[in-house]
Amino acid sequence: MLHLEGEAYEITLSNLKDLNGLDFEIEDINEEFDISYAFEQIDALSDSYEIDLATDLLKFKLINPEDISLLELQTDDETKELTLDEFKLKPKDLSSVNKFLKSTKVGDLIYFKKSVGSIVVDYKSCNSHFTFNYIDCTNILDQYQILANSFYDELCDSIIINELKCSNRKVNIDYYNMKPKLIYAKLYKVIFDEISKKKVLEKLDIPTYYFEDKMEIDE
Repeated sequence: MLHLEGEAYEITLSNLKDLNGLDFEIEDINEEFDISYAFEQIDALSDSYEIDLATDLLKFKLINPEDISLLELQTDDETKELTLDEFKLKPKDLSSVNKFLKSTKVGDLIYFKKSVGSIVVDYKSCNSHFTFNYIDCTNILDQYQILANSFYDELCDSIIINELKCSNRKVNIDYYNMKPKLIYAKLYKVIFDEISKKKVLEKLDIPTYYFEDKMEIDE
């Protein structure tokens, strides 16, 4: 069994195009509007089962290699501490992001949520030849794409926690526990970029909202 600990983050992008249940129009959110009230309502609906049916979702579980505090290989006979030098980091394309953007329409509103905190992860039956998928934006995105889609900064230079392989075999997570220390959210709008001739996300002129409540994510 492979055991991992560190400071990680979870990111969710939700398309709010078909979101029902709000008693206000998202387009009306401004400095005069109660931003806290708006984000708390959006978040409550995005965490419900109904929004999973009503919107397109994109989820990531990520960790920066420098933020891994412990990697151990545990067997019946011994526990051996490992380093990332014993892992292969395979560049991962962002086809899931491209697919998500292609499914949107200009004008759609995207809810971005990020949870940051400590994690403990155990992987099943993993003893050697480790490979993690790694989002290396310098190899797959040019600088303009990163600037045009500012949410890319939140994904870059990260290991995808739930995409581990051993000897080219996918390894399932046996235990996953996250204790968020910081949770925040932003709203983006899908626009058509004339330079790249592609749909991109533009952050709305609304302050980033920080949730005061802390929760434990366990699965």
